[in-house]
Amino acid sequence: MAKAQGSGTRKDRLGSQIREVIAQVLLFEVKDPALHMLNVTDVELTGDLGLAKVYFYSHGADERARERLLRSLERAKGFLRRRIGQEIHARVTPELTFYYDESIERGASIEEAIRRARAQDAQLAEELGSPSEEGSDESLDDSSDDSSDDSSDDSSDDSSDEE
Repeated sequence: MAKAQGSGTRKDRLGSQIREVIAQVLLFEVKDPALHMLNVTDVELTGDLGLAKVYFYSHGADERARERLLRSLERAKGFLRRRIGQEIHARVTPELTFYYDESIERGASIEEAIRRARAQDAQLAEELGSPSEEGSDESLDDSSDDSSDDSSDDSSDDSSDEE
C-alpha cells in the first residue's frame, strides 16, 4: 500500500516538472506567437507515466481560437516532448495529449452567478425594508448588549423567587 502512495507522489512531482518545462518552452522557445499566451494549468500522468494529459487555458479564447491553439500545440508536440525528455531525465518521456481547461471559465461563471444572486438579495432586502448586511452587523452588536442586560434580569428574577 505504501508503494501506491509513493508512485502517486512521483506521478504528481513528474507532472509538475512537465508542466513547468512546457510552460517555459512555450513562452521562450516556440516560434508560434499564439502559443506564448497560453497558460498550462495542469498535467495529469497515467499510472505507467506513458501518457501526459496537458491542460491549457487562454484568456478570452473563443471556440475557433481554441481549435487553432490546439492545432498549434499538436504541431509543436514533437519539439515539446523532446525538450521534456532533455529536462526531466526520465526513463520514458510520456506521449502528450492536449485539452482546453474549461474549469477557469466555469469558476468565473459560478462567481458571476453568486455576485448576481447577492445583488438581487440586496435589492430585495432594500425593497422590503429589511436591514442590510451592515444593519445586521449592528443588530448583532445590540444583541450582545442585551445579553448583559439578561444576566442582570436573571439576578433580579432569582431574588423574586426567594420571596
